[in-house]
Amino acid sequence: ILTTIIDASKMQILELTVTPKNATVVLNGVRETPDNDGRIIKQLSFGSYSCRVMSDNYHTYDGIITINDENNHHKIDITLKQAFGYLNVITDKNYNSSEVYVDDIKMGVLPLDRIPINSGSHKITILNSLYLPYETEVVIQDSIQYDLRVNELIQNYAIVTVKAVGDSEILIDNEPKGTGSWTGPLILGEHTIECRKESHRSTLRTINL
Repeated sequence: ILTTIIDASKMQILELTVTPKNATVVLNGVRETPDNDGRIIKQLSFGSYSCRVMSDNYHTYDGIITINDENNHHKIDITLKQAFGYLNVITDKNYNSSEVYVDDIKMGVLPLDRIPINSGSHKITILNSLYLPYETEVVIQDSIQYDLRVNELIQNYAIVTVKAVGDSEILIDNEPKGTGSWTGPLILGEHTIECRKESHRSTLRTINL
């Protein structure tokens, strides 16, 4: 509990600068709005004032500002400490199409470099249709970068070659793949292969990988 003692017969200028610049500032219970440079310039009576500075993803500052110098402005800089760190996902393989999720929220695709994450424990999931899901937990600390190295995703596909007569169109699971022949990865499981050619009966075959 702060007992505010104010001498209204004496005044001085408070020059308060906050970082981040859009932080919320509350002086003696009254909300003040910083300018675009994060500054508040205000004439105050001599006395002690409670000061709270808040911003999303930063630790709240609580303190006391005392105005008591008749000759000089009271200048104070308050920089909030980050309540977040950074996640860097490193891989030696070409998994560039893999999606990265933090606590089931998609953050982007690999490569993923230095994304800000709130401090604390988080579930990291990497998804790629050709690989089994990769999951792990990391602990993010304030202002520190966590390097997550993913050395290997477990393969969930086979390389398949399909050859058709002449320039027949090849479809796999109703998706056109080309004409004549096709080689590429298919996810393990059941697939339907169809070969089409004008004025000919289509050929259908089901395979299990």
